[in-house]
Amino acid sequence: MNRRIVSAAIALLLCAAFLMPFAPTTAYAWSADSVTYANSDPQKYTIVVDLTNKIVTIYEREGGNAYGSIARQSLCTIGAKDTETPTGSWRLNARRRRFGYFSEFDVYAQYWVNVIGGIYFHSILYTQPVEGYFTRTSFNNLGRASSHGCIRMLVEEVRWMYYNCPPGTLVVVTNNKAANPELIESLKPKISARDYKPEPDEYEAAKLAAPKGVARRGSVLQDSRGNFVASIEKGEHFDIILSGYPKTKIRLSTGETGLLDNDRILFLDNSPETTVKVLSAKSNIYARPSNVDDPVTTLEAGTEVVILESTKYFHRIDASGTGGYVLKSKVQSKSLAHDGEDIEALLDGDEDSEEISFSITRVHSEYGNLYNSPSNRYDPIAIFGEGTDLIVLGSTENFLKVSVGEHTGYILKRDCRSVIVTQNGSEKYSLQVFELEPVELNESAPPEDEV
Repeated sequence: MNRRIVSAAIALLLCAAFLMPFAPTTAYAWSADSVTYANSDPQKYTIVVDLTNKIVTIYEREGGNAYGSIARQSLCTIGAKDTETPTGSWRLNARRRRFGYFSEFDVYAQYWVNVIGGIYFHSILYTQPVEGYFTRTSFNNLGRASSHGCIRMLVEEVRWMYYNCPPGTLVVVTNNKAANPELIESLKPKISARDYKPEPDEYEAAKLAAPKGVARRGSVLQDSRGNFVASIEKGEHFDIILSGYPKTKIRLSTGETGLLDNDRILFLDNSPETTVKVLSAKSNIYARPSNVDDPVTTLEAGTEVVILESTKYFHRIDASGTGGYVLKSKVQSKSLAHDGEDIEALLDGDEDSEEISFSITRVHSEYGNLYNSPSNRYDPIAIFGEGTDLIVLGSTENFLKVSVGEHTGYILKRDCRSVIVTQNGSEKYSLQVFELEPVELNESAPPEDEV
């Protein structure tokens, strides 16, 4: 067997032994943390891991080009000999951990982001799950091959990835890059491990709302099997529940949840890059980081400020040419919402002609009885004609639980069939409902078979 393949397999097994919750060698099972993503668009960035130079580059797409401009670039630690980081292309999944524990080695790391199997992006190592307790050795090993297959980065670099590269983001791990010592030198930390002090997590402090999306064109919300759940109009807003590729799970304002193709979503970014810093209250500005002296000026609440540097208790700020120090407690983040006209302009630039196909269940008998419970022992609560569209909510052995028009109930499976519908993307799909007048039961006729 090829030695590289063997080494990659060993790396996966070793990482999995202390990372994966179902590994038999660890007693520390864990479930993924729920993450509110600063960017929810899985096609916005592409992550490239250069094993030759030990560099992670995150590209921001430009048009249809996945390798557009560089958004972030940093040194990393990759797998050592016999536990090499495997090469290949993958999509990030939802397995993430804010502060995780490697039970086999009794160390921690921040911002786990799963690539494949037991291979993760994560921060340099920690002796305790507390800011500041990182190991100097793992800091100094950036730019080297010394991990068990995972990709280690500085805290601020992998933190940015954790929030901005959601599930579905493309990852390419390659060893085909040419050596670039100049780039390596330019990316080396400019401070020592002793002086390295990562900033607190601003994303957590910001308490970001759930990401939002807007329908680029008329579409259909589907379940995991491709069945119809609800129609969506162009310009309709919704919550992003979980990004993915090629579909994302969303929640409509009416409460329905399901999957929508990414190319039909305008992702509304709610990252810190779309926030500004403002004064939360009327604030004194001082000439130095102390409130013992008289203030040099006072600024009103809501004044936008730029933070230039920080001390333990103060920010040095600039406010349209007015500079000085203000207490950190007086500064807060303010989200910048998309302008309604801006969204309309983006939607107007989208093509409406793309077709979409989905599955829907219909009444295929001459009529279908809807019952209050999964039994035809009692009179139906409604009767629907052939061709009526049904939204399937569940099933029993012989019945489908469905929603049709204003009714919810049970209909015999034998009276239904699934069909594939294709429609133009510019239109909202309208459900077909043919409600029939109830008929009087013929007492002399044999009763319908009970199910």
